[in-house]
Amino acid sequence: YSFVPYFSLESGYTYYPSNTYTNTSAVTSIDVQTYSIDLVGKFILPLKHIGGVFEYFSVYAKGGGAYVRTKITGAVSTPNATKTNNAIRPAYGAGIIFDFADNFSVDASWTGVYGNNRIRTGTAAAVAGANPVPTCNLFSLGIAYKITGIF
Repeated sequence: YSFVPYFSLESGYTYYPSNTYTNTSAVTSIDVQTYSIDLVGKFILPLKHIGGVFEYFSVYAKGGGAYVRTKITGAVSTPNATKTNNAIRPAYGAGIIFDFADNFSVDASWTGVYGNNRIRTGTAAAVAGANPVPTCNLFSLGIAYKITGIF
């Protein structure tokens, strides 16, 4: 939602690909599934004041928070042990917008969610005690339609 041309709020849901971490010395592995729901403030700098080819571009930085849910399956002593972690973590990012029509634009962005602790293989007790939340990164390319009011 855009309040003024220089500030808006953005929210998103991201389901990250599953990851498998393997400890080759102990021949163990754990699977990690993560999703996040974020809410960030987006500070936009239109480059139209520069003129020329930059007239249709804007750059932005964003920051806020994300609810992150991580499900970890597997460990040495109990291969199907499952641990679920929920956390609120900082979210941040940057991007560029190209306005190619009055209400249409292309948006290329990077969004990161800062994790907490490392994901490690080991015993079920070690996995359960660590409460890891991985650092997550998302690179995206999208098309946006801006709904404008009549006033």
